[in-house]
Amino acid sequence: MAKSAYLALCEDRGSYDFFIDGIALKCYKRASESEPHQEAKPTAAELAMFREYVVKGGFGRPCSMRADGGSCDPNSAIRLFDSMRKKLDINRGPRLYTLLHNCKKYSSELRSFEFDPPDNVSWVLIMPIKT
Repeated sequence: MAKSAYLALCEDRGSYDFFIDGIALKCYKRASESEPHQEAKPTAAELAMFREYVVKGGFGRPCSMRADGGSCDPNSAIRLFDSMRKKLDINRGPRLYTLLHNCKKYSSELRSFEFDPPDNVSWVLIMPIKT
């Protein structure tokens, strides 16, 4: 993406429910159009995990979504996931989120999640190209 296109997209971030910028390490999110955006500052590791959920689609356990080469210790991965979800998603009630849903259809014992935003939610994810 050209720098001018990136800057134009950033200027238009207010028109999206979720604007997740992996270049600036910032997230702007809102629960509804009538509410102001909340800003969060995710880490590179949190953004990398979120990107894996978006790109791979379907469901996955946090340990299998560690794209940063970090520890695959399940407890460490769950802590990273919980921190990422708090910064990038909106909690709409007990275990009810907008972007990353609890996925129990494959295993009720292992924590797994899927990226499946509703059709009426607008979102953008900008990530640097891996080199």
